[in-house]
Amino acid sequence: MTTAVSGSHAGDTSPELVIDESGRAHLAWFHPSSGWGALGCATPEIVPTKLDGTYAATEKGGTFNAKRITKAFGPLALAVDGSTKLGRVLVAGDDGKLRLVTEAKDGSWAGTTLDSGAWIASPVLLIRQSAGTMVASWVRDGKVYVRMRG
Repeated sequence: MTTAVSGSHAGDTSPELVIDESGRAHLAWFHPSSGWGALGCATPEIVPTKLDGTYAATEKGGTFNAKRITKAFGPLALAVDGSTKLGRVLVAGDDGKLRLVTEAKDGSWAGTTLDSGAWIASPVLLIRQSAGTMVASWVRDGKVYVRMRG
């Protein structure tokens, strides 16, 4: 059976999907401003919308309900902590900031800036399940960076 995710919008893009150890699915994706990422010779006008941002949804009873977790959007990576079953999303934001957005037990999300630069791209996020250590990697201004934290 195929169904649209509740709270998803026309224009959403780049979904990431992770299955946790209990078999529950976790999704993250983003909704860009109109004109963002358009190809061509001419630079399109970027028009912000009220839907811009990064969204997440966790499967509950076979359904997904989306929640905007940050107004920042761009390439992202999703990981789930095996011990808590809570999500973490690494967002290479449209504003040049790399954010780690973490899910709390009450279902809320909170973000922190890990890095910033003129050009942030290619986020990768993994959690070493045996130690609960987060490993993040990204590109900033043409160089690859990595950060590990418990």
